[in-house]
Amino acid sequence: MVNAYNHFVNAFDLSWKKPIYKRSERLPTVPSTEQVNMIIAHAGRKYALIFSFLRDTGLRPIELHRLTLRNLDLEKGLVYPVTAKSGSARVLRLKASTLSMLKEYVSRSEFRLDERMFPSTDVVSHVFMRVRNRLSNDCMNQNCGESDSMTSDTISLLVFTRRRRTSCLSSDS
Repeated sequence: MVNAYNHFVNAFDLSWKKPIYKRSERLPTVPSTEQVNMIIAHAGRKYALIFSFLRDTGLRPIELHRLTLRNLDLEKGLVYPVTAKSGSARVLRLKASTLSMLKEYVSRSEFRLDERMFPSTDVVSHVFMRVRNRLSNDCMNQNCGESDSMTSDTISLLVFTRRRRTSCLSSDS
């Protein structure tokens, strides 16, 4: 914010004293495996495949976007991604469940060998956030939490708590 205002002041030949401050560093919030699995379960077929693919391989979204049929071995379940940051070539193996989803996706679509198969990183990011938020709202509407400010970070805890309560109730009877 300070840099933006400083640019504004310089553009209009205004004067001000730029404050001295220390920028606070924040670590990114990384969803747990359970949270990612819940998001995959609530996504449509195409995005369930995309999120599973990213989860299983650890590809960067841009690397997924660049994949073509030439980069895949559907018989062996291998992926030969084009690296995003001039890294060395690598071979990745897909889980059987993700491979079957991929085979279904490829059979339903008519991709050419060099045609990109997956949407851009912006679209994937937007859909991930939309599915995450919808999952959070669904959980709020079912009163599965006691907080009015449900976030995706609390969903897995609530699901674990509900499972725990259910298992305790069923063992008591």
